[in-house]
Amino acid sequence: NKGPSSKKKGRSKKAHVLAVSVEQATQNFLEKGEQIAKDSQDLKEELIAAVEDVRKQ
Repeated sequence: NKGPSSKKKGRSKKAHVLAVSVEQATQNFLEKGEQIAKDSQDLKEELIAAVEDVRKQ
């Protein structure tokens, strides 16, 4: 029986989970940002610009 491997396991899995989390956070920002922009006249232009900037990327 060999001892524990020195290789680090699960890195790609963690990267995938992180990527999914970023995608969910981005989608949440787009949805919430648009809704807040509709409801808030003070922040409307800035939020719409931020949402459009994120959509481009």
